[in-house]
Amino acid sequence: MLFLSYILPFSQLYRILHNYDILFKEVEAKTEIRLQEAQDYFKAIDPQVSMTLYKDRLSKGNIQFAFGVVSVKRKPKEFQASHKNPAYLIHTLALVDKVMKESTYFENSVPFVCNVDLNPQEHSDAVGLYTYLPYTERYGNNSLNAPSLTFPDSQVQFKTWKDHKSKYNKETVDYSFCLMTAALLKPKYVILLEDDTVPHSDFPVILEHLIESRLKYHSKYAYLKLYFPPKWQGFALELSTVIDLVLWGFITTSTVYLCLVTICKCRPPFSYEIFVINFSNHCLSLPCKINIPLSGKAFIFFYIICIFTIWLIGRQNIEALRRHWRYFYRLERAEGCCTQAQMYPSEIVDALSRYLLSVVGSTHTDLAISDFAAEEGLPTWQVEPNLFFHHGLHTTLNAKQKHPEEFLFNL
Repeated sequence: MLFLSYILPFSQLYRILHNYDILFKEVEAKTEIRLQEAQDYFKAIDPQVSMTLYKDRLSKGNIQFAFGVVSVKRKPKEFQASHKNPAYLIHTLALVDKVMKESTYFENSVPFVCNVDLNPQEHSDAVGLYTYLPYTERYGNNSLNAPSLTFPDSQVQFKTWKDHKSKYNKETVDYSFCLMTAALLKPKYVILLEDDTVPHSDFPVILEHLIESRLKYHSKYAYLKLYFPPKWQGFALELSTVIDLVLWGFITTSTVYLCLVTICKCRPPFSYEIFVINFSNHCLSLPCKINIPLSGKAFIFFYIICIFTIWLIGRQNIEALRRHWRYFYRLERAEGCCTQAQMYPSEIVDALSRYLLSVVGSTHTDLAISDFAAEEGLPTWQVEPNLFFHHGLHTTLNAKQKHPEEFLFNL
């Protein structure tokens, strides 16, 4: 059990058993490896062939998914601990581009870079990818042949508006701009990603299953959340997670109990001999047999042990077992937090964009989106386990460094 707690992030003992600085260096090392792999990926493909492919898809129309990757440049102070630009965008787009070209489910889909930096040409990571993928700049040009977007029912252009009330207000306006740009492609669905979010290897298969087999029974919904921070997916004093703990405990205990019952039935009773000396000083051997009963008390004992074990391992790691079969993935009511990876039906985008642009003050984008769904009476969905990973150890919004445990994952 200690071994599992040692190797599995989000187990109850993981942070106790590991040094923060060592974990940080491990994440930094993995980030550098991923960046090198992403750079090698783009070097290996012909940019002209890549752009021609996407231009052909755009000209044919009937776009199924428009993938927008929202990005601003990261300033040196945001990764001052390592003094290196992590270039998350390059890795994200390398994986997205690969999925768009290799998965038949996305053969009619188009990704694009949504560069919302105030000085777009200074965002070198984004500009360096313009020859491979379509792009749009809020404060500049685009390769989508899109007109200059204006605020709804207004002549004010996005590229001229810089009077944001706060950094959160700018984030919300940026998000709306990318949503509206995606809508210009007239896709069936819009997926917006933050630039430090990468897809799981099973993403195409699972998304197809969810859309074709689950979501088709829900005529209208606001969005499907494809990522929710794992640090908030653990066991807690909430009804849903308590039920999970009870059910996982029952499943595990029943499996162990049935195995023990089968073994006990197949094996003869436990036999042993007792050696005694009689009054004549002769050694006698007395054979003995013991039947080991498995009673209800034994089941309860095993149940308590399994519950404790599952809690110790962590809900995040137990839920990861669902990845073994697409039918094990589940849809839950979405939490309000976070916009790292979200999918929207196209018919929602216009109303959502209008709502977001009407938000004043410093309301966070994710909460504004959640408020929109609540006001419209629309259900929101969240897939578990996550279909995306977040590798943004250094954030752009508040320039804070997060705990490295959150960014240890395998694609």
